[in-house]
Order: sequence, then structure tokens, then C-alpha cells
Amino acid sequence: MNTRGTIQYLLAIILFFTGVTYTQAQETAGPDYKTIAILPFRIAAPSMDAVSQDSVFCLQVQQAFYNTYLNDKKSWMVTVQDCQVTDSLLYRAGIDFRRSNFMDKSSLAALLKVDAVITGELDRVHTTGHTVGAQLLGTDRIKFSVSKLYVFLFDGKTGDQLWSFNKKIRAEDLIGNNYSLNKDLYQAFTRKFPLVD
Repeated sequence: MNTRGTIQYLLAIILFFTGVTYTQAQETAGPDYKTIAILPFRIAAPSMDAVSQDSVFCLQVQQAFYNTYLNDKKSWMVTVQDCQVTDSLLYRAGIDFRRSNFMDKSSLAALLKVDAVITGELDRVHTTGHTVGAQLLGTDRIKFSVSKLYVFLFDGKTGDQLWSFNKKIRAEDLIGNNYSLNKDLYQAFTRKFPLVD
């Protein structure tokens, strides 16, 4: 078998197993799930000066995901825990929400009393300023230059990652009106997310 044939063969195998993994994730993240939680997002901060701004923004992205769910909950096959309840339970347990993405997801699901958890990450390049005043946390909504958004779904019993999504996006395009996700971003997310009908 020549080099080209070998590469085509390997690509076929990778695509096959990628499809199998995605199908298994859809089956695993199926009818047994009743409630899931969205954790605060994590942002890769290039300096300590940006940490406080990042802390605000990662809560805003979490809130935007939850707000978008509320606007489209009929399409979801599960209930999403109110993010204020999620954050309150994390706080009471002494968990710094900026570190929650690094913790065992089955332990977090047990603490939050949910069947699965969604986590997310943002690759941030630099702060570009502030937008109009926000209602969230009594502060301005912070505008970042973001190279990529990542979203992950973890099973609450095993802690295994079941599904992932990523998309290149600028922060100013991340959150739309009424502090919900940008419409195009949400449509791209729900086209692939296994818990949306």
C-alpha cells in the first residue's frame, strides 16, 4: 500500500471511530438525564491583572447560556439548573468557581444533585475595553478578543466527557441581546448538542 493509500485508510478509520464515539455520546446522554448544570466558564488569562475581569466575564457567559436555555427550554430534553443555584451550591461548598472546571465532574454533579454538567472554556487574547453597562454583578460587560470557545458535556455518574463543541468567535459576538448567547452561535451549538431535540 502506497503512502497516499495508507493516509486515506487511516483517515477512514478515524472518521469511523469519531462517528461511533459521537453516536455513543448521544445514546449515553439520553433519556436517563433529567437535570444538568452549567458551570461558570473558564478563561485563560494572560496576566494576573486580568483575573478579576475574567471572573466577571466567565459568570456572564454562564448566565448567557442559562438565559438562552430559558428562551428555548421546550427544545431541551432536560432541565437546566438555575445557574444562581449552581453558583450558590459551589460557594457554600467552598469551591472557587474559577477552579471548578479542573475538579472531578462526578463529585461536582453529586454536590449539585444533577445528572450531568456542562463546562466551557474561552481562549482570551487581550482586553479590548468595556461595552455598555450590564445588569450582571453590577458591573460593565467586559469585551475580550477571544480566539475560540469550547463547551464540554460530562456524565454525572462516571465523570466521563461525553461530548464537545468548539467554535472560533470574538467576545463581542458571544453574548447577544438580553444577555443571551448570540443567535448564530446558539444554533451552531444546538445542531450538535445531544440533549436538544
